[in-house]
Order: sequence, then C-alpha cells, then structure tokens
Amino acid sequence: ETLNEYYPGGAASSDSYSRIVSPAHHKRLAELLDSTTGEVTYGGKTGGAAFDGERFIEPTVVTGVSLDDSLMRDEIFGPLLPIIAVEDIDEAIRIVNSRDYPLALYVFARDAKVKEKVFESTQSGSVLANDVMLQVTADGLPFGGIGPSGSGQHTGKFGFDMFTHMRATLDNPSWLDLIMSGRFPPFTDESTKMMRAMMSPSLPPRKPNRWGTSWAVAAVAIAAAVYSGNRLIAARN
Repeated sequence: ETLNEYYPGGAASSDSYSRIVSPAHHKRLAELLDSTTGEVTYGGKTGGAAFDGERFIEPTVVTGVSLDDSLMRDEIFGPLLPIIAVEDIDEAIRIVNSRDYPLALYVFARDAKVKEKVFESTQSGSVLANDVMLQVTADGLPFGGIGPSGSGQHTGKFGFDMFTHMRATLDNPSWLDLIMSGRFPPFTDESTKMMRAMMSPSLPPRKPNRWGTSWAVAAVAIAAAVYSGNRLIAARN
C-alpha cells in the first residue's frame, strides 16, 4: 500500500525511483536475488527487455530467509529487504550479537522498554528508533562504524577530531617542583603512596557528581603541598 502510494504507476515508470549505480553492482544484486532460498513476497523484477540498460531493480521483500542465505552474507546496498522471523526480542538481539557489528541498527517499537533493551544489549555504529538515516543528519551526533563496519567517526566536530591530531602541550611553572618534590629521590613510603594516588586513572563518571573533578584536583594539590612542606621542614631539621 505504501509503495503504491509512493509510486502510483509502479517504480519502473516513476521519476522518483532511481537506478542501481553501475552494471556490475546491478549484476551482483540480481545474482543475490536469484540465489536466495527465501520467498519473494513483493517485487523481484531485476531487468529484462523492458529495462535493458537501465540497471533497474524493483523494491523487493523476501521472507523466510535463513541466517546463511545469500542475502545475509554481506551488506546489500540495494532495494532488497530480507526478513527473518523471530520468536521474541531476545532472539532478535541474539542474532544481531552473533554477527559483525552493523554500521547502523534500527528498531521499530512503541514500547520504550523494548527500545531501551535493544539500545543497551547491542553494539553498532549508531542506533535509531522508528526511522532510518536520521541519525546521520542530526547535528552534534557522530557517524561511523565499529569493528568490521568501520573505524572512527566523522561529521561536524567529530570529523575534525578524527582527521586531525590533538597534541598535548604543557608548560610547567618552576614552583611545581616544590609541590611535587615527592617524585624525586630519596623515596619514602609516604612519597610512593602519593605518587601512586596521582597516577591512578581518572575517568569521568557516567553521571557527573555534584562537585565535579575540580575539587578532587584541588585536594590532591593540597595534599602534595602539605607533604612537600613536611618534607622541607624535616630536611631543615
């Protein structure tokens, strides 16, 4: 019904329906469709005399497809939609997780818990609910794959960060040695404990705390200053 609304006279005669980009790609898609063990329930036309040289492939839905079907081996890049029936959302998630991470994952559901479960239980370059491709157009969101589907991200600031190098630059003031004197020998249990604390990995929390990280940095600096002061007093004594 929807396709008839989009293409009232059929996709083949519609100015709004494109053709496959090259003869080689058209041939590949036609061979995939010829070799599927599923059932073509809509479409299926891949050319013929009426479309000679047009690289036409009709919007096609194939049901009863198995996981090892020809349509499931690689990315299709064409108007072929294989459908695999599942018992429930858990089986669908298991199938997704048993294969290479996809570039994009789309879930169509009204239930917020179903959408959240898919979001939390799968990995993909991006994930979108109840639509397709809109995540690519959203400002502030990165686009990219994961694992076999790609490496890195681009669009906007993410593209700038991806294709440039952020060099760490630091200019230490001379007075830092007074605060950080514990890094120099002779080492003591106290100075070793301080250095271990300062070298502990500092990762941002998933939910920012009330005070932020500035208080923690200040606390470490104060502790280091107190230690250094004690060490200087001991040295003078």
